[in-house]
Amino acid sequence: MLLRRRSNVQNWIWVENVMTAFGESAGGQLLNLFQNHDLLERPASPADLLARRLSLENAEIKEESTGQGKRLHITAGVQFPLKIRDLTWKVLEELNGKTDTQVAVQHAAESAGVDPKDISPAVSEDLLNLIRFGWLRVEP
Repeated sequence: MLLRRRSNVQNWIWVENVMTAFGESAGGQLLNLFQNHDLLERPASPADLLARRLSLENAEIKEESTGQGKRLHITAGVQFPLKIRDLTWKVLEELNGKTDTQVAVQHAAESAGVDPKDISPAVSEDLLNLIRFGWLRVEP
């Protein structure tokens, strides 16, 4: 998949391999991709991301029937290759668009018995990927 934003300001381009498409339209995901990539083009730190409110979009967390943990079940749109760390799953379970992401990270760290500062970089990387792929909506 190749996305390119045209405008009278600085342009961006994004290329990613697509694994598969699902039954429903990918239109909502594609709109999120453009909005999210515009957002990510603005200078921001991981702390800025953690201060945002995020929610899953066209995806839900499912337990693997094989007992091998969790997976992101895509309900509509396009599947991209993505690995998600264990602590990020705990954060995702709390993201509902009303909870600050930093609070969700603190809760995940507390439940794992680690310092939030130790997990923030890895969780931020996973969340950025989910935002890039249009599976996380960044609430205004």
